[in-house]
This record gives sequence, structure tokens and C-alpha cells, in this order.
Amino acid sequence: MKLIFDERGNLEALQHALSSLRESSSVASLMVLGCTGNDWPKEPLDRMLRNLRMPVFGGLFPSIHFRARRHERGLIVAGFSRKADLAVIDDLGDPGIDIHHSLHEQTSRWPGPTEASTLIVFVDAVAPRLGTLVQELFFAFGLDNSFVGGGAGALPFDQAMPCVITPDGLLTGAAVCARLPLASSVAARHGWEAAGEPMVVTAGRDKVIDALDHEAALPVYERHLRQRHRPPLSPDNFPEHARHHPIGIRKTAEEFIVRDPVRIDRQGGLACIGEVPVGSTVQILHGSHDALIDAARQARAAVDEYMLNRSSSCYLVLESVSRALSLEDRLADELQAVSQNDLTFGAFTLGEIANMGRKFLEFYTKTIVVARFEEALEP
Repeated sequence: MKLIFDERGNLEALQHALSSLRESSSVASLMVLGCTGNDWPKEPLDRMLRNLRMPVFGGLFPSIHFRARRHERGLIVAGFSRKADLAVIDDLGDPGIDIHHSLHEQTSRWPGPTEASTLIVFVDAVAPRLGTLVQELFFAFGLDNSFVGGGAGALPFDQAMPCVITPDGLLTGAAVCARLPLASSVAARHGWEAAGEPMVVTAGRDKVIDALDHEAALPVYERHLRQRHRPPLSPDNFPEHARHHPIGIRKTAEEFIVRDPVRIDRQGGLACIGEVPVGSTVQILHGSHDALIDAARQARAAVDEYMLNRSSSCYLVLESVSRALSLEDRLADELQAVSQNDLTFGAFTLGEIANMGRKFLEFYTKTIVVARFEEALEP
């Protein structure tokens, strides 16, 4: 693997990075992680991507990180030595698009499976049917491969924008799935703990929770926050206070899938990143800075344990941007807990995709995902 980081983040820097790696004999695929603050003009960027004639995938995110430092402008281009097989699902917001059929149509043309593969998935986080997409990825590939990925887009969360990088250009409402014939180890951890009693989502719409135990969700959520000495909630102050109190969907007696409430929608519901099915048992969560940092350290330890005897020297780390905001000035401590002076790179995402320990495939939020590739880093 070869890596190029450029903190300028302008289109000329991207062109230079892409050209440099494309000309390398050891690079067969390109992954691009950029910041939404780069303000890349779409038409010249689309031309640049279409003219590469090499598999390219990635996304634009609120911020990226390289060597344990966060950047709100800049770019990272990773050149992999293996050729990626790509599938692009365009316009997830169109109910007429059959995700299962579209995936099957594209992946049926891929070469046969290899001994070990890593699937990297980036999706427009504002798009609907993220849960269906993840489910169809599981049906298509099972858990014999490693999965890692995340939601692209900008803050505030409800701003739709072109954010998914594909060989066809920069797309809105889309997902790109890249299969690399490359072994990896992936771990996801969050560190949040239950603070309230279990409740059932009794009314909701996709990513919006309307009622908990047959009571309007916002007053229930607000009562909990008042117990934690938070002020009354309003559309203006909701993101600031809610980021410290996510909602957990109970999966087992001890494990939650975290959902991040990001705003109050026009009907007074709790709009989240990621779907919350009606009938789910949920609890309001909380977490100390130390617990979140320890969870990141555990994720790093888990991927190292799995690939203990394999050569590797870099780590892809995808972390929820709202988790980073929750950590405030302790974010640097968390990034250091993961890097431990090794090379780490990645993005602050709007949701994360991973199969945790190959037990199941999920779309997470408020979580940190660490992937360690078998492929060594080249100078």
C-alpha cells in the first residue's frame, strides 16, 4: 500500500496524488478520502475520476485524520497493490431501485472469490434504506470476508450533497462497494453504557423515532437529559446536548448498536443517523471520555490479536464525527490510543459499517472502527 496525504486539499493536490499513484507499478486501485470543506468543483472532479481508468472509490467527510491528527481540509489517497472489484448503487432514494438486483447484476460479473477479501463500503449517509443496503451486502457476501466502511456527507447532517467517489464521478444518494483480494482484521467498539430503563420504539419512520412506550419520544428523551442537568431542548441546542446521550438498540444482554439523534424533525420526532426499527428495545446511553478512549484502545488490540503474526504497518480508522465531538479536547488522546505511534489514517464519518469479529454486519454510529490490512506500507 502507498499513502499520500496533502493538507491543502485543493483539486490540484488531488490531481497530483492520483497521477503519482496511478503511475506506480505497485498500485492497482485507489481509495480517496477527502473533506467536504475542500469545496472541490464537481464537473472537473468528475472528469478527473472518469479519466483515471483505474478502480477508484471513496468519499467526502466532515474531516479526516492522518498520523493521529484531525484535519478539516485535506485529502488522503491510498494506493492498493490489488485490483478492486467495484459495485455502485446509484440513487438509493428511488424506491424503484431494487438494491438486491443491482448488487447481484454487478457482482455476478466479478471474478470468483479469493482466499481472503476485504469489502470497503462508502454510502451517502443522508440516503434512505441504509439498513436494506447493509442487509443485502450480508446476503451477497456473508461473513467470510472483512467489511469496513462508513457514511459520507457533511454537517449539519440533513444537508444533501455529492459525496460518494466512484469511477463515474462524485455521486449523491449512492453507495460504492469495493472488494479487494486482501486479508484484513476489523474491530468495532463504542464504549457507551446504558443510563436509562429499556423502552420500546412504538412509532417511527425509517431514521426517526416518534414514540417510546406509546409516549412522544422527544419529551421522554428530554426528561432523561434534565436528570443529567441538561437544559430544555430546542432545535438550536439539540445537537450540542444530544451528542453526549445517544440511543442504543439492544442486540444482546450486553451489546448495543448505537444510534445518534442529531436533530428534532418537523413533526417533533428524534431524527437519527441510521435506521431505528419500530418494535426495537432501546435505552438512552452515556459514556465518559475515559470509557470511549478505552474502547478505541480495545479495538486496536483486537485487530492486532487477530493478525498477530502477519506483516502490517498501517491502520484504517473510521470514527463517527459526533463521537469525536463528544470527546471534545480528549480526541487527541483517543487517536493516540489507536495509533500507538504506528501510522493510522482515516475519516470522521456519519455512521460506520463493519462486521464486528465476523459475528454480524451492522451500520453503527457513535462508534470507532479499526481495520488492519495484511498489505504492508511502502515508502
